[in-house]
Amino acid sequence: MGRAWRRAGIAGLALLALAGPGAAQQGPWRLQGELQLAPGEEIGALSLSPGGDRVAGTIMRDGAFVGGVWRLADGKLEARLEGGFPLYALFRFGDGSRVFSFDREGLRLWDLPGGPPVADLRFDAELRVNDVIHDPDRGTLLVAQDLGPLLVLDRDGRVGGRIETDAMRPHRQIWLVEGGTRLVIDSEAFTLTARMEGLPQGCAGDACEAAYAALPGAYGPYEELAAVDPQSGRFATLPPVDPARAGQQDGVFRPVATPSLRIWQGVEDWARSDLPMAELPLGEAPVRVEFSAGGALLLAVTTGGEVTLWDVASGGQRLALRHPPGDWYAEARFIPGSKLLFLRTGLGRAFALRIGDGAVVQDFPEPNTEVVFTPDGRRMITAQLGAGPARLWQR
Repeated sequence: MGRAWRRAGIAGLALLALAGPGAAQQGPWRLQGELQLAPGEEIGALSLSPGGDRVAGTIMRDGAFVGGVWRLADGKLEARLEGGFPLYALFRFGDGSRVFSFDREGLRLWDLPGGPPVADLRFDAELRVNDVIHDPDRGTLLVAQDLGPLLVLDRDGRVGGRIETDAMRPHRQIWLVEGGTRLVIDSEAFTLTARMEGLPQGCAGDACEAAYAALPGAYGPYEELAAVDPQSGRFATLPPVDPARAGQQDGVFRPVATPSLRIWQGVEDWARSDLPMAELPLGEAPVRVEFSAGGALLLAVTTGGEVTLWDVASGGQRLALRHPPGDWYAEARFIPGSKLLFLRTGLGRAFALRIGDGAVVQDFPEPNTEVVFTPDGRRMITAQLGAGPARLWQR
């Protein structure tokens, strides 16, 4: 890489206090209704279909868990998926009418319009599943575990290939970025990447096994992965904190004096002498980090419950939000297709804030622990995990 290291300044800092609870109630979103639930049912975490027209999630009632699929146009329950995992496991959409869900030891597949699972797969209990994603370009599922390689499953859940990685490191989360051409793996204390080229459609037989075994992979920085932008492929890492050795090269590590984020682009040929695009001095460890679509901006929520917004190209800080007295910021998200942020406090207040001047443009009814946006940002769902309605909003 050899790019100049730009240490972020604190240019353009804006310290803002929240408006009162009654402010900005009339905003761009209008309540359209709620996701259909029977009396006594509670809802879990939600995920969108690739087309953004449906949403899937867990339904719990009287200690039993099933899956649900709803239409966003009207909130109607379209399918009920029997045999869901407990504890509000995430349901995700595969290709066509396929939906899947997983826990630490297994994976289940359903075909819409619902009913019992068409496949119930169990993995080695010692390996512990951490993430499962759908690869739409090759029609496969990718499975990340605590130990061993990544598994490549065909549409029906059969293991057809393996992606060799550092077998003794937990692979916690995986992403397909840059239009599905690159795989990014959060592998505990470092980042792995692999070029997804020359791979067969589906995955069956010796050809599939050989293609994935030969997949060219690369080590990125030996730092914890904090966020990835699927569009640009940029990612943010957390360097080790060691004030006594800050800025000094220590093998593959280069510590910092205070908690910071480093921004990288393209690390297939990463070397320990390479420098990041920018370094952002947060001051406190982050609990949530997110890029805007395209990677131009970065949003961070810290352990102290504060929010900062950064310009990635310049490394400058655009916005800083102090938490209100007696409360703290628990979540901050970019709202797609807009210049707005969605913020939620630890006590359940949620609101939309304009990036340019920090003005609150709309409050949303409490309580809130979950929010889902369609890709264009025109529709939004706010919900409380395990209680209350899941509200549909349209902008």
